[in-house]
Amino acid sequence: MKVVGSVVAGAHGQILIRQKSDCEIELGDLLRVSQKDGSYTILQVYNLAYGSQISVKSLELISGMKLEGFSADLDFMDPNLRQYVLASVKAVLQSRMASQRFQNCCLPS
Repeated sequence: MKVVGSVVAGAHGQILIRQKSDCEIELGDLLRVSQKDGSYTILQVYNLAYGSQISVKSLELISGMKLEGFSADLDFMDPNLRQYVLASVKAVLQSRMASQRFQNCCLPS
């Protein structure tokens, strides 16, 4: 199974997943979280947000410097680590029995 992200936070009715940089999560996607005992949970994506490791002030400064031509190669960190997608998901199905029918994509348990 393909790992598409990692759970980073959660609350009642909302789980937040950081998308892996080489994967694409879209609204409405169903994700499978497999447990060691063979059970699994199906999660549905209902919101997407974008995040950055760099503060807004720093992003504004870097953008302005690039725009004004001060440095074409001005970057702080790898783009895959700096900018990312956060997917809000909710559980729509929980199975207590092992099944191999739904193997589209998954998250590490």
